[in-house]
Amino acid sequence: MAPPVAPEPTYSDQDNEEPKSKSGIYIGVLVALLLILGGALIWFLAGSDGTEKVAVPSVVGLTQTDAEKALKALDFKVESTTKESDTIEAGLVLEQDPNKDSLAPKGSTVKLVVSSGTEQVEVPDVTGRSQDEAEKILTDLKLLPRVTTEENADVTAGNVIRQNPEPRKSVPAGSVVEIFVSKGAGEEIVPDVKGQPLAQAQAAIQAAGFRFANPTREPSSDVPEGSVISTDPAAGTSLKTNSVIKIVVSSGREQVKVPTVTGQNEDSATSTLKGAGFNVEVKPKSVASDDPNANRVISQTPSGGDTVDKGSTVTITVGVPTAATTTSSSTSSTSSTTEP
Repeated sequence: MAPPVAPEPTYSDQDNEEPKSKSGIYIGVLVALLLILGGALIWFLAGSDGTEKVAVPSVVGLTQTDAEKALKALDFKVESTTKESDTIEAGLVLEQDPNKDSLAPKGSTVKLVVSSGTEQVEVPDVTGRSQDEAEKILTDLKLLPRVTTEENADVTAGNVIRQNPEPRKSVPAGSVVEIFVSKGAGEEIVPDVKGQPLAQAQAAIQAAGFRFANPTREPSSDVPEGSVISTDPAAGTSLKTNSVIKIVVSSGREQVKVPTVTGQNEDSATSTLKGAGFNVEVKPKSVASDDPNANRVISQTPSGGDTVDKGSTVTITVGVPTAATTTSSSTSSTSSTTEP
């Protein structure tokens, strides 16, 4: 007896169509997802209100004008503010918001920060102030003081004489301001101007760094009128520059009145004239022994009361008595000069 044979399996049309149906489902789902993603992308790009979004360009480093032009060409609005910068030239864009390549709705605002350049500072006036005070004022304003000292007789030692740059000039923060600080007066040697005409002496005194007071005048028998007799301090003295030097100028010889000595004996007249500062010249003149002018001054030149140079010579004529004789004789006269 033959073994039973298993019947061959049979497939219905429904079994053959099942894989095809699943593939269609997968494709449909995929298409639906793509449609959803595409719609979401369109919604994102267009915005929830349907506004189109655009990639924001990079405008950092452009001038403010060029940056605004580029943004407005893409229908963006622009709002600009400024900020100081030590590294970026004034007028160039430092920052932007939104950043480059960000998506932003057309018509939205892009904020720019534009460089105003280095901070500018107005230089203060520190002349006349002490060095410490001037340095503090400058450093508080972000300026760098640089000190140079020099001799100056007009400004107190330790105070500022002048500055560079000048006050009220606008400079970048961190700039150097040079201040010139007084060391006080230096010293120079008083020049020797004795015997020089006044104008020449004054010029020499100024050239040495000194000032001069109005001159005083004194008579002098040695120094010509209008020339310098002396200075105070004296020539050769070490003195602070810009100090005042007093000048004494000759007014010429002293003028004095001649004493009247006629009628006096020779010794008395000579003593009087010498006491007044005159030289005396005696000229004898023969007179009779009984003449009232015997041994007395008969005349004088210059006359008493005349005003003449002190130290000049006064000539006196003195009567010399002679004895009476029976024979004629000649009498010789001599003169002598004495100095005071």
